Amino acid sequence: MNKPDYRLLFPKTDETSKLYCKRLEDDGHDEMFIRKAMRVHWGMELSEFGAFFEDYPTARMRHVEQLHEMRPTRTDYSLALKLGKNLGIPQSQAAVWVERFHNHRRASQSCDN
Repeated sequence: MNKPDYRLLFPKTDETSKLYCKRLEDDGHDEMFIRKAMRVHWGMELSEFGAFFEDYPTARMRHVEQLHEMRPTRTDYSLALKLGKNLGIPQSQAAVWVERFHNHRRASQSCDN
């Protein structure tokens, strides 16, 4: 599936930055995709992203999933390092997201059985 170009996903006329992010999250995009769109359309600074995206856990979890899919044998430590670097968040916070990812996977696997 080809992702749309984030540069062409314009905010609606009456849409705030938070509503714009929520719409992109609801459309199935991950945090990195939405961050790129925010830089283009809202001029957000990189330093603002870490805290701002705490309100978009589904988009953040999608990014963790993508990183895991790219290298499924990566250790949790390595995954947290990569996540922290990508998202500009502390490694300790990234480690929490890695744990959430594993918990989410375990919960969905138990539902499948």
